[in-house]
Amino acid sequence: MWDTQRNSPAAGRLRAKTGTHVAGDLLNEQYMVNGKGLAGYLETKAGKQIIVAIFANHVPAGADIKAVLFTALLKMRCGLLGLPF
Repeated sequence: MWDTQRNSPAAGRLRAKTGTHVAGDLLNEQYMVNGKGLAGYLETKAGKQIIVAIFANHVPAGADIKAVLFTALLKMRCGLLGLPF
């Protein structure tokens, strides 16, 4: 995520690891992302570290999972910084 939202107030404050679990969906002849996640530490504006974890389950492989996780993280950041979403 080093290249995501470089001009954000949260830039450089998130230390996280992504993970993915993919399986075959034989009925629909496609892959299914059974689990996609992001977990780690986020430093707040006040300098405190909090633990964050975001997961998306059972998403079709063609979906934009990065956008789903990024939107969730953005909502969390706005809440922590007291900004409207």
